[in-house]
Amino acid sequence: MFVLSALAYAALVPSSHGTLPVTHIGNKPVSALRPVRVALSRMGRMTQCGASRQLRRLDVTTPKADLMRSSDMHVTGRITIMGGGSFGASMAISAASKGNNVTLFVRRQELADEINLQRSHPRFQGIVLSDNIKATTSPMEAFGVGTEDEKPDLIIHAVPVQASRRFLTSIKEHLPRHVPILSCSKGIELETLELMHELINETLSDASSGYQPPLAFMSGPSFADEVSRGMATGAVIASNDKRLGKRIADML
Repeated sequence: MFVLSALAYAALVPSSHGTLPVTHIGNKPVSALRPVRVALSRMGRMTQCGASRQLRRLDVTTPKADLMRSSDMHVTGRITIMGGGSFGASMAISAASKGNNVTLFVRRQELADEINLQRSHPRFQGIVLSDNIKATTSPMEAFGVGTEDEKPDLIIHAVPVQASRRFLTSIKEHLPRHVPILSCSKGIELETLELMHELINETLSDASSGYQPPLAFMSGPSFADEVSRGMATGAVIASNDKRLGKRIADML
């Protein structure tokens, strides 16, 4: 059981809450944001008071008129997952079990063939992949380029942080605009000391038009093996747009 809650705080994104005193790593200032402390504090209380009760208390009440067809009921759609490693595959298994049609965008054709033909993934021996999971090495197919009906409702980024900038730059032209991106990649880019929200915005934003991709971020005490096997685990989705966070939590 993969329990997700939308957190109405920009836990990983700069906000108007202000910052604590600035420290430096090298010559780069790093601010300790208050929303991060709030999010971590609430996640800590989840382990003390019971995950299910705390997740219900963290749920965001969303107006009926939502940018992405909000509902208190579980909703399904088309999801493209970028990255065919352990966590990308586990997210595919979990999302597919909720009725979503999932496409794994992978690098190697042999991995795509194993997923499509043998219904298996090398990292999860013994797990038979459901029919609503497919894999491709083609960005055109993964993102429904030129086919509006095949465009994903959600894109999940599960590429390791250190490879993310190069990867996103290489497929930027194929990514459909205004499709939300949920980042599951954790960590700091070592070369720039940037977090994922900075990296993605720098890579995918368009200064000439003012476009910025709609973003959300998932974090929590979850492991790929537990997620893939349907074991009880929990996570928090943080976004500047609480309606977007709620919609993604409803899908997953």
